[in-house]
This record gives sequence, C-alpha cells and structure tokens, in this order.
Amino acid sequence: MTKIVFILLTLIIAVFIPLMIFAQDQQDVTSRRAPCRSL
Repeated sequence: MTKIVFILLTLIIAVFIPLMIFAQDQQDVTSRRAPCRSL
C-alpha cells in the first residue's frame, strides 16, 4: 500500500514541477510582451 502511494506521489511531483515551470515561463513571456497589462 505504501509503495503505491509513494509511486503516485512521485508521478504527481514529476508532472507538477514541469507544469509550474512552464506556467511561470508563460507568465514571464506574456509580461515581457505586454508590460502595460497587469495579468
């Protein structure tokens, strides 16, 4: 049981971290392209 939980957590982290980095990159690109916009 604990092995399954550990594998699930590892998979979630392995998917979540690149998504966070990608979202941060997208925010940086949009803010650079349109600095007047707050969003």
